[in-house]
Amino acid sequence: MNAPPAAVWPWIVQQGQGRGGLYSYDALENLVGCDIHSTDRVLPEFQDVAPGDAIRLGPEGYPCFYVNEVVPGRTLVLFSAPTATPDDATAEAPVLSSWVFHLEGQAGDSTRLIIRGATQWEPSFGANLMWQLSDILGFVMGRKQMRGIKARAEATQAPVRAIT
Repeated sequence: MNAPPAAVWPWIVQQGQGRGGLYSYDALENLVGCDIHSTDRVLPEFQDVAPGDAIRLGPEGYPCFYVNEVVPGRTLVLFSAPTATPDDATAEAPVLSSWVFHLEGQAGDSTRLIIRGATQWEPSFGANLMWQLSDILGFVMGRKQMRGIKARAEATQAPVRAIT
């Protein structure tokens, strides 16, 4: 994207329900009660994340992630909470899903955003079908999320035109 990592990072760290949103299809997420509202501005109150912080995908009781590792301006690693309450998530708990956001600075003050997700699950017919559908939905929503982050980061880099 045509913005330096420093312009992309604020959008990454403020993600989540009750925070900056997920920059995807809010209407679809809200059809299932996620109460997601993606913002078009950087929210200073959500710029500091630390291991153990919750990143929610919906209101209390919905799946959420917790911050496992932060390399400021570069990498955010999230693990799924083993229960709906992130307070129960510990380093010793089994990781069911991970979600990693990684920024690589490129020539010309641009950034490569890499998003990776992995999920661990018990194989069964029902689970296989569910995860195949989930993969398709995840691709569609993830693509929109990346485009949403790109648009927002690039907009913050738009030159300011002098008023004459």
